[in-house]
Amino acid sequence: MMDDFVEQFEVALRKTLSVVRGAGGAPESIGRMTI
Repeated sequence: MMDDFVEQFEVALRKTLSVVRGAGGAPESIGRMTI
């Protein structure tokens, strides 16, 4: 079950970073993020 959580978190983070980059930002642009 823990592997599923880690995998889901990694997918969510990749998608979030993709949206940030698509908007012209960078990972450093995220000051605080709650998932």
